[in-house]
Amino acid sequence: MILDMENSLVIGLFLILAGIVCFALGLYFFKKKQLIQDTPTSKIRSIAMGLVEIFGQVLPIKGRIFKSPFTDKDCVYYQYTIEEYRSSGKNSHWVTIKKGEQKDLFYLKDDTGTILIDPAGAKIEAKKDFEYQSGLGKDPPEQVIRFLTAQNVSHE
Repeated sequence: MILDMENSLVIGLFLILAGIVCFALGLYFFKKKQLIQDTPTSKIRSIAMGLVEIFGQVLPIKGRIFKSPFTDKDCVYYQYTIEEYRSSGKNSHWVTIKKGEQKDLFYLKDDTGTILIDPAGAKIEAKKDFEYQSGLGKDPPEQVIRFLTAQNVSHE
């Protein structure tokens, strides 16, 4: 009887601590979300020091352009993730095989001016240029096979 009471006490204390941790994490992420939502989009001419959101046309720096790995287009930033779906018994999940990104300085231009951007540490929201999901009996496009071969990753 005493053993059951001690187990209940330990479980109760654990649940209280877990609740406090969950509350603290929720509060942290809520504050971060509010900070992002409250950051107005600025024009380049009136940009302020500190956190800022800007929108405009990307202008690459001459000689600092590279090719995207799948579409072979000129770019100043790309990111890729190669994942594999694995299952064993009733469990199945995606496993990241390889990730990568390349970024360099670039200019951003809007109707009020131009500014040099260093993407290190920035949250970049760019449209997806290429996305591919494989399946049974579905061969990947040639550019995907070339990229995977260059990265020493099997496409089988």
